[in-house]
Amino acid sequence: MADSDHVEILRNGTTAWGSWRGNYPNLEPDLSGIDFTKPPFDRINLSNCNFNKCNLSGAKLMMHELSGASFHLANLGGADFSGANLSEVNLNGAHAVAAVFSHAKMQDAKINDALLTKAQLRGSNLAGSKIANTNMDAADLTEANLAGAQIQKVSCIGAQLVGVNLGPRNEVNPSGTCSKLRYSNLNSANLQLSRLPTADLSGTLLEMADLRSASMNASTKFTDCPPPHGMKIDRYALEMLGDDYGGFSRGHRMVMDIHDDVAFLRQRFSGVFRIVHLIALIAFLFPYVWFLGLRWWDAHFKTVQEDSITILVALLRFIVSGGSSWQEGWNWSWSFSLFVIAVVYNVMRSILMGKTLHLEMKEEITGLPQRFSLVGKWGAAYWVMKYSLLLYLIAVLFNTIRFLWMPVPIG
Repeated sequence: MADSDHVEILRNGTTAWGSWRGNYPNLEPDLSGIDFTKPPFDRINLSNCNFNKCNLSGAKLMMHELSGASFHLANLGGADFSGANLSEVNLNGAHAVAAVFSHAKMQDAKINDALLTKAQLRGSNLAGSKIANTNMDAADLTEANLAGAQIQKVSCIGAQLVGVNLGPRNEVNPSGTCSKLRYSNLNSANLQLSRLPTADLSGTLLEMADLRSASMNASTKFTDCPPPHGMKIDRYALEMLGDDYGGFSRGHRMVMDIHDDVAFLRQRFSGVFRIVHLIALIAFLFPYVWFLGLRWWDAHFKTVQEDSITILVALLRFIVSGGSSWQEGWNWSWSFSLFVIAVVYNVMRSILMGKTLHLEMKEEITGLPQRFSLVGKWGAAYWVMKYSLLLYLIAVLFNTIRFLWMPVPIG
């Protein structure tokens, strides 16, 4: 039960509470068991408070000072702790379904036997925390810092761990210990772009997990893991795990979905396909180069009239008019949109062709697989190229049908 004197001081207002906390800085206020769904005041000092078995469901505690507070067996469902200082907090046994901890400071937190399904932990700092026997299914841990965290028997089925840091501690936590996710359930978890150097994932369930573009090294451990059926991982990442593949046996690797995006690019932009792409690129540029050549000839070998225009203006008119009636002015044509799509497609195609050639040269020189992934900006470039080509082909098909449907005289 809460201390009635402490509760009364809290109800007396911000000034009374702040003055009392200042006079007794080492006292740990006991507010256990009270209904705190609607905190009476904004951003008061609640550090080291006892909220055990409290009802804080839906409470708005953004940016609050809660370091060292205890929420043992508390109801935190839907509560918002965004940006709050929760360092060394006790969340053992807490019920925090759909609670929001985005960008919260949670270093060295204790989270045992807790329920954090669908919790929002995006960008939170959990470095050095101890998390065990906790359900974090469908939680969002995007870009969270778990460096040096001790994580055991945690369920993260369907959780988002994109860009999560499970590597050595950073400047804020320089002890250099590694994260341990041993014997946790990461089935279907999204670990794309996560940092996993020195992370210990021994015995972890990884079926259908996505580890593409994750950063690993020879210190990352996957020993005693059950067969990771359908787990997505890059060939480069597997090679970086060392000769023993981090503990993944041959049988484990056979059931993985191993991605080699360098080979993927080669299939589309190397060999015969490179020649086809180059011919197509030349064919796209040819009408405009030919037009420029003709206008240059006219400018040098024909008499310049008073109503003449520059070669640049002539080219722009030629483009926006679709090649017809450019002499008469800026006659906008629907085919200009086709030109824009074609330009986007050919720019993306040229960039990906250049990247493919660059990767091939590096592999030939070093004899080693190169780090490259279509997750991130390169994936976006390929997506833009793919769908701009689709739009281009649809527009060409429409124009072809329109052309074939034109009436012609037969007499």
